[in-house]
Amino acid sequence: MKLAKKIVFYFLISSLVLITGCSSNKKRNQSLEQPFSLSIMSITHSGEPLAQDSLVKDKIEEYTNTKIDFIWVPNSTYEDKLNITLASRELPSIITVDKKRASIIKAVRAGLLWEVGPYLDEYTNLSQADSIILANTAIDGNIYGVYRSRPIGRNGITYRKDWADNLNLGELKTIEDFYQMLKAFTYQDPDGNGKDDTYGLAMSKYSGPWDIMTIWFGAPNQWGWDSEENLIPAHRTEEYREALRFFRKLYQEKLVTQNFAVLDSSMWMEEMKKGKAGVVVDVLDHARRLQEDADQNKRSDQYDVLGSVLGPKGLRNLHTSGYLGFHAITKSGIKTEKELKKTLKFLDQLNDKEMQIVLNNGIEGRHFKEINGYAIPSKDHLLLKETKEINQLHMGIPEDLFYEIKDIPIRNKVKKIMEENKKIVISNPAEGLTSDVWSQKGVLLDEIIEKTRLKYIMGQIEEDELDEAYQLWDESGGLELIEEINQLYRQDK
Repeated sequence: MKLAKKIVFYFLISSLVLITGCSSNKKRNQSLEQPFSLSIMSITHSGEPLAQDSLVKDKIEEYTNTKIDFIWVPNSTYEDKLNITLASRELPSIITVDKKRASIIKAVRAGLLWEVGPYLDEYTNLSQADSIILANTAIDGNIYGVYRSRPIGRNGITYRKDWADNLNLGELKTIEDFYQMLKAFTYQDPDGNGKDDTYGLAMSKYSGPWDIMTIWFGAPNQWGWDSEENLIPAHRTEEYREALRFFRKLYQEKLVTQNFAVLDSSMWMEEMKKGKAGVVVDVLDHARRLQEDADQNKRSDQYDVLGSVLGPKGLRNLHTSGYLGFHAITKSGIKTEKELKKTLKFLDQLNDKEMQIVLNNGIEGRHFKEINGYAIPSKDHLLLKETKEINQLHMGIPEDLFYEIKDIPIRNKVKKIMEENKKIVISNPAEGLTSDVWSQKGVLLDEIIEKTRLKYIMGQIEEDELDEAYQLWDESGGLELIEEINQLYRQDK
């Protein structure tokens, strides 16, 4: 009996040693696995992106067992840089695609990007991606990137509430009220310093705000319907032209940044921070960032937000499609399916709660403290620069899991307005359609419309020249595009 007990005892000890040894070997093998090297090209809005020696970067690399080389490109030149990079075919591992551009469709058809759709179900977070948003990102019916989730109603107006209060402007309701606010901020000394040193609307070479305001006037979101229920581009509508006339008036009366056409978007918010401009039309997130900056730097600025203003067709807002571009994986940077799966694992890990917190809040104990589920940011402005722009990697799949910041009233109002905006957003009926004409001629067609709008706003051309430019658009492939978009829409239905 004693002998049997001894045999059992020695067997158990041997088994425990064997299991412990296997476990140790597994951990040792994981720790000995070489970090996976990745290069990532993404966007900087501030001009002060994450440094290569950032502790935040170290934290991401440690969690994901990667070695990352970041390539940061200013938002104002991102399209040019992206096109040049795609043309070179010497691509980084991952590129942040800001929108489904013609150059991206060309790249897909040239076989430069990996199709990732069939692999997403293999990953804990990516398998929970929203099917509707995925469909919106599709090119030729396939998925070529992991989308960056964004609220559909995130656009609106951010303005200096303290300036408005100083001038007793009252409630902002209509486009006319908006115009009168810009005028008052320009000519009625809203900061009370006795100097002619302020103006209304902050703008830069980034054209997004024009698109948002065009919707207020009743114009469609890129594509709309004519009287015969055919899809037509926005610039063919009278509402679009009425919006252009309004923008031209703002420029002529010096109510908007006069050098906006050449002002880099990284300097855009500086006009607000320096107390020069009092209004910005873009994503409502700016209100939170501007208020936080003012508080941290002990300025008395007070901001407020509004979703939209009443126009000829009621309250309307620009729909964001539920995403802001996507992270695409390139075949020149990622050579094999094995490497592709490692890259997708990296993107999947960035959606873990731990990584979402790092991307959006920073490192706990250094950049913020967590109290009752909320983040309390550091008051050290220089320290917070260590987290700059890294949130460009944020995807939020299946949902946002980072900490919200407590006790900032403007943040709560922004969240409320974004929710209310869902009721008034105008979607693009051609979203998700992939056009051959667009992939071949889209860059040129976009350029014609953008340059024409810019010249008209600045008074360099008159309305008859607008018509000439739109005729050029038709002749340069626009008519073919309209025909094809309508065919694709009918087929899709």
